[in-house]
This record gives sequence, C-alpha cells and structure tokens, in this order.
Amino acid sequence: MKKVTVLMSTIFFAGLSSAIDAKILNAIAHIESRNRNGVVGDLKMKEHSYGKYQIRRIYMEDVMSTNGDEFRKLFHVEQPTLKEIRYNDVMGRWFVEKYITKYGVRYTKLTGKPLTPEIAFMIHNGGPMGWKKGLKVHVKAYAYSVAALKYYKEIAA
Repeated sequence: MKKVTVLMSTIFFAGLSSAIDAKILNAIAHIESRNRNGVVGDLKMKEHSYGKYQIRRIYMEDVMSTNGDEFRKLFHVEQPTLKEIRYNDVMGRWFVEKYITKYGVRYTKLTGKPLTPEIAFMIHNGGPMGWKKGLKVHVKAYAYSVAALKYYKEIAA
C-alpha cells in the first residue's frame, strides 16, 4: 500500500512547477551523494544526514514548520521520517526546494540581490545564513558551493 502512495505522490509531484532551477537541485544531489538514494552521511557528526540530498533532522523540521500542511496534502504522510527521505528522492527534493526557496527569499530581502546558484548551494550546505561572509559556517558552505557550481555549469552547458 505504501508503494502505491509514493508512486501516486511522484506522479502528482511531477506536475508541480518549482521555483528552484532543476539544475541546482541536480547539482546538489550529485555533490551530496552522487545521485544515490539511501545514503547516510556525516557519520562522524552527532546528527547524520540522509538520502540523495543529505538532509538532517533540523532541516526537515524547519521546512515542516512552515510547509507541513502542504507536505501532508502532497505526500499523504502525517509526519515524515528521515528514513522516508533517505529512500524517497522526490520527497527529499521537495524539502530542498522549500528550504532554498524560504531562505533564498530571505537572502534577497536582506541583500537586495537575486538568488544565484552559488547562494542556493551555500544555503543548502551552510544553513539559512551560510552565504554570509564572516560566519564560521560560510567557509565550509563556500567550498561546497564551488564544487556544486562547477557541476552546475557542466550540466548547464
């Protein structure tokens, strides 16, 4: 029964348009997991990351706090688990889209600049303020964005 729900969600989801360029999402999946589902990452950290997009619990909870009703309506699941995100790349992709959209809008409001692929990569990897220079998390997020941007440019060509 669960497989049918996931398949229906995938078909329904495929008809939705995203505010985030698909190439950005594809680059994130490539850099995070080489496009593999089921991956568990950050094993040396207290909180692991899961799935093709390497999503952590705090990331999932952040998105659910503002988009929970939409999630439940779309996926017919009351509360997602990291295991579901780990094996369901459609669900994982939805979380990444919502997270980058939420904090991309915030970035634009704070800076007056449009969201670029590089900033989107830094938000995904470094959190809501991963783009901000001077923050400790910025260095790691910037390095991540360089690799993701290189792949993004390859698939855009």
